[in-house]
Amino acid sequence: DTASVRGVVIWYDHWEDGYEFDVTARSNPSTAIWGDRDSSNGCKQQSTNINFDCSTISDDDDIIDSGEALVMQNTVNLRRSSTPARDPNELFYDGRDIIRASFPIAITKGSYPIDIG
Repeated sequence: DTASVRGVVIWYDHWEDGYEFDVTARSNPSTAIWGDRDSSNGCKQQSTNINFDCSTISDDDDIIDSGEALVMQNTVNLRRSSTPARDPNELFYDGRDIIRASFPIAITKGSYPIDIG
């Protein structure tokens, strides 16, 4: 994601525990809110580390600047007929998640196999 203005708020809603009815009134613990100057509900550092402990930063550091790029990257094992279904308790940045923002943002998604052989 790339922010268009300073102070944009991004709501990242993971599908694994169900979608929020109202993302601004977070009820699912996996939903992260980045850039709202409240690190208790998520922080932009989680974009690069899904398990980042936001209690280690101040609320003032939970702000997204204009032009700032957040890169969400992780490995997602693809389900094949011989593998079990994904455990919904394991969170990933993946295609069924919902991203909402208070101002326009640009999003680019890419994926590639780890083993091309």
